[in-house]
Amino acid sequence: MQSEFAKKFIAPLEPHIDADEIVQTIQSLAEIEKRTDFDSFEKASSFLLERFKEAGADAEILRFPCDGKSDLFAWKSPIGFRTREAFCEIRSSGGEIRRIADRRIEPNAAMIGTGYTGADGVQARVVEIRDKEDAKSADVSGKIAFASKMHPASIKAILIARGALGLISSFTDVKKDPENKVKWINNWSSESDGWLPTASSIEKNLPGISVSPAEGARISSLLSNGPVEAKIVVEGEYFQAEMPTVCARWKGESSSNAVLTGHMFEQGLMDNASGVGLSLCAAAVLKRLSKSGRLRYLRGLSHFHGQECYSALALSKFGLMDFSKSIGLLCLDMIGVDPSFQLMLKPGLMASSGISQFLIKKILRESGRTLGAECVFDDKFEINCTLLADPMVSNLPTSFLMQKNQDWHSSGDRAGVLALDKGTIDSAALFASAWSNFMVSAEDGDIRNLTGDYLDDMRSQIDSASIPDHEIFFEQAQKELRNLHSMASAKERKNLEKASSEAISAMKPEVSEWKKIRPVCEELELADAHRLRPKCLVGGTAEDRFFSAEILQKIGSPKWSLDQIVLKSWADGKLSVYEIARRATYERGISNIERFSVRRLLNLFSAYADAGLLKFNADTGRA
Repeated sequence: MQSEFAKKFIAPLEPHIDADEIVQTIQSLAEIEKRTDFDSFEKASSFLLERFKEAGADAEILRFPCDGKSDLFAWKSPIGFRTREAFCEIRSSGGEIRRIADRRIEPNAAMIGTGYTGADGVQARVVEIRDKEDAKSADVSGKIAFASKMHPASIKAILIARGALGLISSFTDVKKDPENKVKWINNWSSESDGWLPTASSIEKNLPGISVSPAEGARISSLLSNGPVEAKIVVEGEYFQAEMPTVCARWKGESSSNAVLTGHMFEQGLMDNASGVGLSLCAAAVLKRLSKSGRLRYLRGLSHFHGQECYSALALSKFGLMDFSKSIGLLCLDMIGVDPSFQLMLKPGLMASSGISQFLIKKILRESGRTLGAECVFDDKFEINCTLLADPMVSNLPTSFLMQKNQDWHSSGDRAGVLALDKGTIDSAALFASAWSNFMVSAEDGDIRNLTGDYLDDMRSQIDSASIPDHEIFFEQAQKELRNLHSMASAKERKNLEKASSEAISAMKPEVSEWKKIRPVCEELELADAHRLRPKCLVGGTAEDRFFSAEILQKIGSPKWSLDQIVLKSWADGKLSVYEIARRATYERGISNIERFSVRRLLNLFSAYADAGLLKFNADTGRA
């Protein structure tokens, strides 16, 4: 027996979803994007623009300057690049010449941000590098290095300083049958604040070639039998450019809108032509419902698709899109291989929470599909793909749907190698369309019903004693409900807010016996944790240095991470170190309690303060 929710927001969509059509769109986009450079960015954007227009959207391509120097908040704008040709040949001690890499055959052969050699290329003896210390001591001057055990970007600066002419890498972190899959090295620039090349990263550069582990094993075998020479040719150029970002809109009767996104411009079928294809499907499905009179756009729907963090930061930096009226954002990334979904929820939920999280769970339950969804956290993907929703950029309530892809960032993520599961595609398309349907067409009664479901869910969590810190739990619930109620009419909003507030107040006495988890409780006597309120100093070079190698080393972090994004968001001069620790522990889970201990945060914020990146406000009034 279908619920009223399913009848209104899910069932009408199913006849309009064609998995074969979606798969064809995904494959067409992936074919364009498999050769990563600004030429493919333009072609992919034009392809998607036309598809949105065919669906009836008001669509356009927005652009931001890519000079490799301009600040995009904490990041640098990339510089335009075009790779026309890349290949590598090796000559064994017996004189045999064999081509081991060719971008025309395998697009991942050229690292993203590679140095260009010109038509003549570079030719030299090959030296195998087994680890970082080896790179520091081996005689690589005037030679071509070969490495398989470490990410090539980790030794790039060393090789340049020691006079190497180029690098061949067979490094991979692919988990499933990696031997013949070529790793997509997209961060050869080795910058700490992003992955695409910048003006500074190309000043001292090196030609970089990526080959499969199987090819790497053959090179090692040849080297064990005598000297090996290699020739690398990489032709192309760096230039002043503009980054395209596709935006499509459907206007609603009110000024508020929901947003669907999924990044473009990577080489994968699943990562992330799949997410873009599902976003396009949701747009087309809702438009068909609207034409048949079964959907009313009470609120608008917007889509944006660009270069992950770069486009997200640029949209905010240059004011290219106004998100002030946006009521929620759903990010679709890497979907379609098998029925095992994961819900990835963005960092900073306490600062930009929304009803999206609960709505997603309800759609999954009501759809009757076997998606196996669960809410999990993952540093890498939360930052890269939902930075738009981080409070420092747009303060949007956001959820993130993705799958773990064992062929991520490799030639294994291609049509003909990776098989998309049509059942999974069909379920994911239904999910994205249902989320969009509710966000744009829910009426007062629907919002009232979802509020009741949400409050019931709160009670069940209280009954199971699964909440680590009830104070923050109630804070979060109130914020999420306020966001949901903002979709209702003014009169209904007032009634809902009153009823919800009373219901939550009635629940609070029930939790008096909860075990309250505090961040490293024995440290609560640290008065400074309660007194000091860190305030991040944003803008200019201070913002850029927040993720610099110098600061990372000082705070003992090997790379920029979720910690910095979240903590920077909460360092607003109002929350104490202790309050930030509580929020971080609640949001990241008890398993990370040491990571956000009061003492550790005091040390971390002090390091930033010493570097001039934040200041402390104190309850005494002393800055």
